Amino acid sequence: MKKGVISLILLVLVFVIAPAVLGVTSTGHIKLLAVYQEEGEFHGSPADVQLEIKQGSGRVFLETIPLSKVDTQISTRFAKEIACKYAEFDCSSYDFFYTIKSPAGIVGGPSAGGAISALTVALLRDLNVDQDAAMTGTINSGELIGPVGSLKEKIEAAGEAEITTVLVPAVQAAAMMDSENSTDLVEYGLSLGVEVVPVSTLGESVEALTGVEMTQEELDIVVPESYTGLMEAVAGELCDRTSELLEDIDVFDLEGKKTVDFDTVRAQQDALNLTGKGLKAFERGDTYSAASYCFGANVKAHTLLYLLQNMSEAEKAEEYSRLLSEIDDFDKLTESR
Repeated sequence: MKKGVISLILLVLVFVIAPAVLGVTSTGHIKLLAVYQEEGEFHGSPADVQLEIKQGSGRVFLETIPLSKVDTQISTRFAKEIACKYAEFDCSSYDFFYTIKSPAGIVGGPSAGGAISALTVALLRDLNVDQDAAMTGTINSGELIGPVGSLKEKIEAAGEAEITTVLVPAVQAAAMMDSENSTDLVEYGLSLGVEVVPVSTLGESVEALTGVEMTQEELDIVVPESYTGLMEAVAGELCDRTSELLEDIDVFDLEGKKTVDFDTVRAQQDALNLTGKGLKAFERGDTYSAASYCFGANVKAHTLLYLLQNMSEAEKAEEYSRLLSEIDDFDKLTESR
């Protein structure tokens, strides 16, 4: 009899104490800003994401009203993974149920990723999200908030919906409205009664939405020697390749020419400029930047080579199909390895 009573008491204590120990709020939601097209024009619209966390096995479920595109499902899963990592929380014992409601039509694109990550972190940390605020922005590797489209229309929709605060990617906050209007997005928001808050990272987003300071320990990044050696080899190969591609081409030689194709001149100049930047980066030991510059130089060099071929539309279509087939073969080779 005593064993039965003790077992019952322990069971009750587990259910009472577990939520407090885990520190997980089971449900919550955040406002989004979506965009839809009507008669050739884009319009902003408020939307909503709700999240319910239950005991489970790390699965992610997404319901969208109306339907969603595949990229929305992918970005939702990615956003959840980024949030769990940021919150330093083992999410493998929980299932995540996301519901996106939007009157803007079919839900598509990754622009809700930042808001989904911020909401997930808030629930995992047991924090309340400001319901007078909305957010738009992608979530990228490194917990960075990335750019989205139609910000002007989204801010207008926030003003019409009496949303007082809108979080936008910091990389776009200072963008001008258009070539004839010097007003940036922050100023434009103020004119509509909306505070536009630029955010660069997931941590900044959570702080702005919850009012709770997010602090993380600064860690020293140690670059393995194996990585350094690999990047040196890659950068060297990429920078050498540009010279090989342009070895027998000099569009700057105008002797005997009656006309000048400025597209080819610009393409070769761009290739040479990028190669020069790559070599300088390589000399100072910045091999990643060197590889990036020289990769861009190779793209410009190939562009020049195609321009000089003066291909017909049929030849362009044939080359396009050949390249797609080559890319597909390379993808299959990569997956097999």
